[in-house]
Amino acid sequence: MNIINKKKNSKSNVIRLSDVLSVMWIDKKLFLLVSIFFMFLSYIYSLTLNKNIEFTSSITINEPSIEFFSNYKPFFDDSSAEFDDEKFFTIFTEKILSSNNLEKFVEQNKEIDEFKAYLQKNGITSKEYFQGKLIRHSRKIDKETKDLKKFSLTYPEILDGNKFLNEYIIYTNNIALKEFNKENQFLVKNIILLYEQNFNIALSIDLTHPLIQNIESDINSTPFMSAEPTSLFYQGTKVLEQRILNLKDLLKKFENDTKFNPILDSSIITDSNFINVTWFPFYGLIIGILLSFMIAIFRVI
Repeated sequence: MNIINKKKNSKSNVIRLSDVLSVMWIDKKLFLLVSIFFMFLSYIYSLTLNKNIEFTSSITINEPSIEFFSNYKPFFDDSSAEFDDEKFFTIFTEKILSSNNLEKFVEQNKEIDEFKAYLQKNGITSKEYFQGKLIRHSRKIDKETKDLKKFSLTYPEILDGNKFLNEYIIYTNNIALKEFNKENQFLVKNIILLYEQNFNIALSIDLTHPLIQNIESDINSTPFMSAEPTSLFYQGTKVLEQRILNLKDLLKKFENDTKFNPILDSSIITDSNFINVTWFPFYGLIIGILLSFMIAIFRVI
């Protein structure tokens, strides 16, 4: 008898698919509502995912060629003053990453009113929004991390980021050039002042041509060597006058606007946090059907 009862119980515990489908058909309205509910819930959730869509654009900038500064170097070589052509690119890259510079660019830009309204609506400044969103790329080469000439900016959907980034690089380049020229103007003016003082000294002692001094050398070598004295006025009025004129020509070069195109590759969108939500209602429908199927199984049991 026990063996017969066990067989009956094992048969009664078998869940047939036809029974489950039958239960689902009987309560089809309930299960349809469950499926539609989850489908609607997934759709509502999908709307919240792309509420704050952001894109990332990257740009590669160009370092000035050797020829760009070639007109300046001879003047500085002639005056024994240093001319650091790498300093400009250092100033340029520092200003690109400057949050203050970026904020000033936003303030003076009259073509991004929608973005400014977006910031105002969210109660944040452009400086706060772009904090950590403008970066310079780097690469590890021979166990050393080297900075590249590539920059990336993350921005909201409301902003035309590619145009914004291109114009920002041009804006920053112009500022860096003005600062570089201003610093060199100050340097050249000081050198001119120094040469003029020495010119007046040479003029006062009637020294027209450079004065060459004899320097005693080692006993085993040539008895005397000729060399220019270290003081500038020993160069004489003729030389000093010409060098002053040359430096004044250089000053005019720095006073004029220098043109340089800093963009090697224009900015393009390289990344986004956008999520494709097209399939989310379909996923909700599948969840609803599976849940309905599980409820039907429990009812059969």
